[in-house]
Amino acid sequence: MTDSQAAQPRNIQERSFEFAVRIVRLMDRLPHTTAGIQIGRQLMASGTSIGANAQEADAAETKADSIFHSPL
Repeated sequence: MTDSQAAQPRNIQERSFEFAVRIVRLMDRLPHTTAGIQIGRQLMASGTSIGANAQEADAAETKADSIFHSPL
């Protein structure tokens, strides 16, 4: 990675996709117990929904359409 690439912020779609990939990899490392399976399901659902929520907010036509927007 060059200095110019490191200085530019990555967009939320890229970051949320990479986060979801990390969640999926973590799932493979959880124990195959009742607790591990239940926690894994919750982690998978919440960790992978970030990208979908961000995409939907980005596609909203107005702020009222978006339930997920940044106050910035």
